[in-house]
Amino acid sequence: MATNPPITIGPFTNVPAPGSGVKSDWAQQITNYVNPGAWVAWPVTAPWTLFSSSSYQPLRYRKEGSIVRVSGALAPNAAASGSLAGTLPAGFRPAAVLEFPGTPSTATPIFMVVNAAGACNVYYPGGAGYVAFNFTFSTT
Repeated sequence: MATNPPITIGPFTNVPAPGSGVKSDWAQQITNYVNPGAWVAWPVTAPWTLFSSSSYQPLRYRKEGSIVRVSGALAPNAAASGSLAGTLPAGFRPAAVLEFPGTPSTATPIFMVVNAAGACNVYYPGGAGYVAFNFTFSTT
């Protein structure tokens, strides 16, 4: 009869002493998944504003462990393409520059560039009534 190879779990860097009340890496990951952080309104920079309608969620973000989720829509309100649409706080920033596609109210593609300092610049077609995003990234 064939046997299955052993399953390796880890490596874990945080292995607390029994009874210490400190969660292991594995237990903390489960806690983060089951109890993600609350959604926070996007830290919008003028002239950008949060876009809201009966069909769209205004842009927001939250952290689930080391993963940041961004979801919702912004209104350009005469903001120039490439302008700063907001700055994510420390702890919610990627380690390096990342680009994420979005969905505009026009047919031209848009994207958001998020840098390690938290600056989020949106590149979009002129005349867009809103720009919507739904993306995730790791802070590690």
